[in-house]
Amino acid sequence: MKIKKINAERMGYSNKLMVFNLIRYYSGISRNEISKLTGLDKSTVTKITYDLISKNLIVEGDRKSSKGVGRKPIRLEAAKGVAASIVVKVGVEKTVVGLGYINNSINKVGEFETPKNFNVFISKLAVEVKKIYENANGNNIVGLSFSFPGMIDRENLVIEYVPHFNWSEIDLKEAILKEIPHCDKPIFAANEAKLALQAEMYFNKNIANLNNGVYVFISQGIGGALLIDGQIHLGPNFTAGEFGHMSIEENGEKCFCNNQGCWETVASIDTVSKIYEYSNGRLEGNNYEEKFRNLLIKAQKKEGNADEIGR
Repeated sequence: MKIKKINAERMGYSNKLMVFNLIRYYSGISRNEISKLTGLDKSTVTKITYDLISKNLIVEGDRKSSKGVGRKPIRLEAAKGVAASIVVKVGVEKTVVGLGYINNSINKVGEFETPKNFNVFISKLAVEVKKIYENANGNNIVGLSFSFPGMIDRENLVIEYVPHFNWSEIDLKEAILKEIPHCDKPIFAANEAKLALQAEMYFNKNIANLNNGVYVFISQGIGGALLIDGQIHLGPNFTAGEFGHMSIEENGEKCFCNNQGCWETVASIDTVSKIYEYSNGRLEGNNYEEKFRNLLIKAQKKEGNADEIGR
């Protein structure tokens, strides 16, 4: 029988990463609970957690309540300020810029109306990014992450196509480094629907054990993602699950993608809001996300025909 040699250093790193991610995912978990979940003995868990504390990656919190006798276990939590990623949510109406921390918290730092001209977009983004770097927290920036309402080649950082703005075949990394040359951190970009499913898998415990499914993301457009064998299926061109531009009405309204009768022309939040406003007057809200939330409230209260339109 051929025996594969195990690299002890690599195993130690894997164990440390596993413990750290457990603490991030289950904030307030104790050393004893980590030992039970991972199968690592208590002394190993203790050694790893003290090493993470020394590197300012985790902190000890209050003691947990316990029915047993003796000292109550100590809560472990991911530290916030040690590292942050600049997160950019590019929306059809507005772009939101924030800082995402390793304890899973996010602080919004700015926003602006999303220009249809990509060069103007990058210039406005550069202003927000430079503000962050000028701040003391700029020293802790470890990356720059983008969410786009369109088709993204996440390996080569190319914006393949964003229908609402007609952005296509744009080298994102090149554009950023041209406008913000000192931004030497890793850059990540992906489609908003794929990222939304990834977040659901991480935070939504109701689907923690789901291995296969279809995820539909409804906003100003309609996106989608496929979960196959516990993994988000991207497809050869990173477009798997893009249902929004599937034609469902032969002679339907023209879409931003220049196709006719796409699904998002009849079911996106702005389309549904406009249908309601046509017969009932203006909805409250500064953008279609706010208007749609107010429409849902009206539907729950069964005001007018809001419930019927919401269906």
